Amino acid sequence: GAALFGCGAGGEAKPNFLFVMTDDMSKWMLEHMPITRGRIGGQGLTFENFYGAQPQCSPNRATFLTGRYPHNHTVIDNGRAAIRFREKRLDRDTFATRLKSAAGYKMGFVGKYFNGYSRDSQNRYVPPGWDYWVGLGSDSSPTIGANVNGRWSDTGISVRQEAKWLADHVDTFIRDNAGVPWFCFYGPRGPHGPYTPSP
Repeated sequence: GAALFGCGAGGEAKPNFLFVMTDDMSKWMLEHMPITRGRIGGQGLTFENFYGAQPQCSPNRATFLTGRYPHNHTVIDNGRAAIRFREKRLDRDTFATRLKSAAGYKMGFVGKYFNGYSRDSQNRYVPPGWDYWVGLGSDSSPTIGANVNGRWSDTGISVRQEAKWLADHVDTFIRDNAGVPWFCFYGPRGPHGPYTPSP
């Protein structure tokens, strides 16, 4: 699922954007989330006819970042997607690099990047274009592992607290950039399995 919130900041000509991309969320799930529906539909933009060229996690993320179809970016499955995206230098020309250089936006990324994004595969790597980076590790650890602005750590925080932990990072990015135009990508892992909801 995807949603886009545009927030005017004072009298600025450039709007701010919070883009929310959920993982493996079917449209019918929103029927059971009236508060979320009201806030997104009432204050933002929903994509009623949003289709993926290849309905799989990493190919769709590569398409979102590059604006290219899978047969053009060639990330056609989830295997080693983070590594392949970087090796093919696709990370050098994304909407983040363009929005930052062409329009002067501060760019924030908080959440899931690609399958295969981990300490072992990416170490301290932060893709070009992002001023603030919180990339979740794609492992099955019971605690949150993430690259926060180029530093990997196991936070020691339970994955059951992941939604709040990520939301706190989104809040930090927005508050720190209150006086400038910003774009924040928020990509929680939910509702993708293993279904570890917050208490």
